[in-house]
Amino acid sequence: MKIDFLKYALVIGNGDYESQNFKSLENAKNDSQDISKTLKEIGFLVSHYQNLERDNFEEIVLEFSDKAKLSDVLLFYFAGHGLEFHGKNYLVPTDSDLTLSKKLTESLVLRKTVSLSQEVLTHIDNAHSRLNLIILDSCREDISKGRMVAGIGRGLANPNMSLESATLIAYPTEAGDIARDYEFIGDRNGLYTKYLLEEMRKPHRDLNEMFGRLVKKVKEVTGNEQKPTLYGSLENNDFAFVKKEEKVKEIVVEKIVEVERVDIPVSETPQTDDVFEKKSNSFRNIVIGIALVLVGVFGVVQYLDYSVEKEIERLAVISLTKWSKEFNLGLPESWGELQKVRGIVAVGWNYTKEKFEKDNPKVDTTNFYFANTKNRKITYIPKEIGNLSNLTKLNLDGNQIEELPKEIGNLINLTKLDLRHNQIKEIPKEIGNITNLTELFLGHNPNLDLKKAFIILENLPNLTKLDLRYNQIKELPKEIGNLRNLTELDLLSNKISSSEKKKIKKLLPNCKIIF
Repeated sequence: MKIDFLKYALVIGNGDYESQNFKSLENAKNDSQDISKTLKEIGFLVSHYQNLERDNFEEIVLEFSDKAKLSDVLLFYFAGHGLEFHGKNYLVPTDSDLTLSKKLTESLVLRKTVSLSQEVLTHIDNAHSRLNLIILDSCREDISKGRMVAGIGRGLANPNMSLESATLIAYPTEAGDIARDYEFIGDRNGLYTKYLLEEMRKPHRDLNEMFGRLVKKVKEVTGNEQKPTLYGSLENNDFAFVKKEEKVKEIVVEKIVEVERVDIPVSETPQTDDVFEKKSNSFRNIVIGIALVLVGVFGVVQYLDYSVEKEIERLAVISLTKWSKEFNLGLPESWGELQKVRGIVAVGWNYTKEKFEKDNPKVDTTNFYFANTKNRKITYIPKEIGNLSNLTKLNLDGNQIEELPKEIGNLINLTKLDLRHNQIKEIPKEIGNITNLTELFLGHNPNLDLKKAFIILENLPNLTKLDLRYNQIKELPKEIGNLRNLTELDLLSNKISSSEKKKIKKLLPNCKIIF
């Protein structure tokens, strides 16, 4: 399938309710399983959970929305109980023991359930996706069971949410009503999700067309008793779960079937030459058919490889853009421009481009990016940094980075890496792949595992300068002697004894050592 969108989905199915106040929902788990499977098949990156309790519900939504930041499509699907209290909507976790009584208060409802607006929609909106799809199959019974409970309504209320991102919220029925699942007991899926699954899999022009067909189908089946409702707008958004023109698998099958239709002529009383000629023609047709199939399959494989490559590039751009915006680094936001980046200087004080050029007069700062992270320290490096294939200088001095991604080893053109004043404990072995690295600054990282570091660094044939100042070093492991190409080793302001200094000098006789 052609990949046009970066799509994330969080799918939750709550069916095994512990309290007698909420009936177990036989279909809810099946619904979430089938929705999850279908979304994966059509290219979504899916996080699937069942029977979530109150304590981890919001945490999972928050973690998911952070992971899905800046995606094209973010989908949230919930199958389970939901309720309205004084015009606000709540999703019911499986461990809720909420009792509907005259003493019901908003604070009690908040403690026992999950606020749709505060704990779900707000976090999803903060992901700043291009399109949010919220599908709530959660109006499956009248939880008040006909009793008059102040503030409790039937089903869910109109969401009435004002969100920054384009958002569509889908209910299985109208606000203030319940679904007719009880009339269709025995089916694997709930009524709404059953037809949602059918329509998602069918090619459609856009979501308006798909949901239109879904609404029509549910109304027909229930005799207009259940009317699925959409809230929000999809103007100028052509996203579809399965685009009409993107049936790649079916196109391939059709080509193969067409090629296999080779007519082998049959003669009732053929002459020898006719038989030979016809057999030759038939054989030639079969060979041509097989060749066409192979060419078609090879073309599809190349196409899919191209699509996967483009998706990898898209993921890298998303991640690096998120990182850049989070710490105000000012990096470009397209794959082509990211490939031109030659330097990143993002330090914890006002180290301007002019100051850098003064300190490094021979360095061409074209396609260098400078940032002051004093007020927003960098706390991590995304693994996608390994895609910056032309990066030669990376200076992240004065931040709060604790670990380095192994993908940093893909920066084979890197010549200078400055990680001073961070909280790094060890360096990944993949740094040994950066064979062009000449200068490495690891000072002011007092918890750094030096023995492991030296074993890795001995694989760097061009490493000439190593900074380990202010690392509270008392002695260096003997592996330091393997760094034979070092010309400068900075050990200023450590805790090295005189005897240890002599040992180090003996291990590195041709190196300038600063104590």
